[in-house]
Amino acid sequence: MPLPRVPSEDAPYPSKNPTDLQKHVAAFDRDGDGFITVPDTCWALQKIGVSWIGAIIGCIVVHLFSSYVTQESWLPDPWFRIRIAGVHRIMHASSAGTFRQRGILDPVTFDSLFEMYGNPSEETMTLQQVLTMWKNSRDMHDVFGTLANLGEWFGAWVALKGKDGKIKKEDLRSLIIGDYFHKAFGNAKKKP
Repeated sequence: MPLPRVPSEDAPYPSKNPTDLQKHVAAFDRDGDGFITVPDTCWALQKIGVSWIGAIIGCIVVHLFSSYVTQESWLPDPWFRIRIAGVHRIMHASSAGTFRQRGILDPVTFDSLFEMYGNPSEETMTLQQVLTMWKNSRDMHDVFGTLANLGEWFGAWVALKGKDGKIKKEDLRSLIIGDYFHKAFGNAKKKP
């Protein structure tokens, strides 16, 4: 199925060819209805090791700021669900640019992150390197996006860091395209 021609159009979901960003969030959709509910997110955050207090705070923040922009209607979803077909609209100016406008992983940008900020020979990144990358991708007019980006990258580092405190390039790629979540939640066979 072809992708939408303009970024404002939603890529169909569920579909045989979901975007990388759709695959990234689809593991959170436990019942496969195309919507991520607040309980889905709380469950997923706890499943990957976040405390129940952290999971509740994370759910409130994520759904409060992400639900409305993913909807088809001008009316907000009364249950603050995130619609997977419209998830590309959550992208913000302060991101590191790993996703193109429609939610497709940009492999050149992804690879360049490790060349510019990481250890290219090891294909790893330390927390300090992740924070440097975050600092350099900030947009002064995008306060929310800057904070969201910090949460995204710090969360990725916490989830993926090895005993040496480094994240590996392939582990990060797995997290970005959703494979990490499907494995962590034990539903790799339910992948879209």
